[in-house]
Amino acid sequence: MKKIGITGGAGSGKTYVCHLASEHFGWPVIDSDTVTRNLMSVGSPMLEEIYETFGTDYRQADGNLDRSRLAALVFSNPDELAKLNAITHPATVAEIKSMLAEYETQGAEAVIVETALADRVNYHEFCEELWLVYASEETRAERLRAQRGYSSERIQKVKNSQATLAGYSKVCNRVIVNEDSTSKEELLRQIKFFFNRLR
Repeated sequence: MKKIGITGGAGSGKTYVCHLASEHFGWPVIDSDTVTRNLMSVGSPMLEEIYETFGTDYRQADGNLDRSRLAALVFSNPDELAKLNAITHPATVAEIKSMLAEYETQGAEAVIVETALADRVNYHEFCEELWLVYASEETRAERLRAQRGYSSERIQKVKNSQATLAGYSKVCNRVIVNEDSTSKEELLRQIKFFFNRLR
């Protein structure tokens, strides 16, 4: 079974690329963000550690985390983001490894691990390759405005919190180009080409 990490900045279209790979090639996708959210259930050790670190001001009345408020803090403060990552990454990685092992017993041809944090977690520890989904800064900003309603200020904060192209390039083996002019057929061609190279 081939284990492929797919990463990229916000607005690059990495989720869409993962969806295409799953839909057309039948490869399961593990979304690391979803894994982390599932580990943050009310009363979980991870969530309690977050409250101990950042304070109960981030706890909502029902016990759930006020994600948007915490995101506003960490996106504007690298030190606070590092604290959060130190809490969430170890448990998330352990769960991803468990899920990969389960898919391997099921005989999956390949599994994709989607992540925005490939520069901060050693995904090569459990993925054979990391593929970067690339789109220009202008394209990404326009997608975030049009699809998510982000303001220019929020786009800048998100950009500042994520790796630069040079940072991604240091850890990624392949680059999938996904500009607005890139067709679905071209994306599928790139995915298949890189997979065949890996195989």
